[in-house]
Amino acid sequence: MSVHELQSQHTGDESAVDSGITEVERLQQRIAILEQKLQGACVGPFWASNVGRHFHRPTCEWAQKISPWNFVQFAGHEEAVAAGFRPCKTCRS
Repeated sequence: MSVHELQSQHTGDESAVDSGITEVERLQQRIAILEQKLQGACVGPFWASNVGRHFHRPTCEWAQKISPWNFVQFAGHEEAVAAGFRPCKTCRS
């Protein structure tokens, strides 16, 4: 049985095979789109307190409570995690 026959059996639609795009290619495209969105979601700035353990988006209610004397800013998610901070569960940073 060929790959095209298996795909048409799996989808039940011959047009999916005729369109020239396989299910694997379609999933790879979706993964690429999701990765781009994820990278965009991890772009800062992120705020934290040097006496706290979590970092926040600037719009988070908890970020608004950070004292100016303890304020720390990070350019991205990875930078904050590398500094030992955890993402806030409220703003899902």
